[in-house]
Amino acid sequence: MGFAIVFEGLKKSVSKYAAVYEAARAEHAPLAAYATVPELLAALNLSSPLAYEERDAITLALIAAQQKKAHPLWPTLLLAAFEPMLRRLRSRIRGVDDEEIEQRIVLAFLEAAQDVALHRPPSRAALHLRCETERAVFASLRSDQVAAEARGMGMAIDRIPDPRTDELPGDSEPLAAEELKRVVAEEANGEELHDMLLATIGCDEPLRTYIARTRPELSPEEARATYLRLQRQRHRILIRIRARLGEKKHLATKVA
Repeated sequence: MGFAIVFEGLKKSVSKYAAVYEAARAEHAPLAAYATVPELLAALNLSSPLAYEERDAITLALIAAQQKKAHPLWPTLLLAAFEPMLRRLRSRIRGVDDEEIEQRIVLAFLEAAQDVALHRPPSRAALHLRCETERAVFASLRSDQVAAEARGMGMAIDRIPDPRTDELPGDSEPLAAEELKRVVAEEANGEELHDMLLATIGCDEPLRTYIARTRPELSPEEARATYLRLQRQRHRILIRIRARLGEKKHLATKVA
């Protein structure tokens, strides 16, 4: 099932499960504030003012509901909430049949959600799901590429993120999150950068949308200046995180 079928089907199916959602609201506190499924989806939309901590709490609540008692509503809501992230991942992959790769992405995402250890949940649920989905998808594509090259065929497959692409390394989510804290702490505006990186990388919120949501008082000129400043800082920080992760992996290899 490709994205067209999946995401179109989401819109048609959620209204059927109002009773299931209402029952879950009593069990999962992060859902209680949203009386209906459309209200919840509106809150999870990247244009909403919802803070990333609240998004993560809702994400974990949806995962907990699915793990407790599987029902089509929960993966449906997770896919709807993370549609921008999944589409962005799809746009980075070339040379693979659309429907086939989209199936892989959807399955990798749902498996990543199913595998979340709720007794010790990730500190950044959205970032964790993104990294685990990317890891699974790119690993499967690498296997395909090796097999294709062995048969003398070529496949144009994007690699795991390069620092120049403004992507967070997907090699180790816990390590990347730890390095993120350390690197931004070295900056004068570390708190601002931390929030911005979690929103734009962890939740795939466009930087301009993030600025408009968090700094609505800025004039167009001030918003543009803020965008350029944060864009430069984000690029520089991701290069430093990538370098540190590379050093740690190199040292670990030498020790092994």
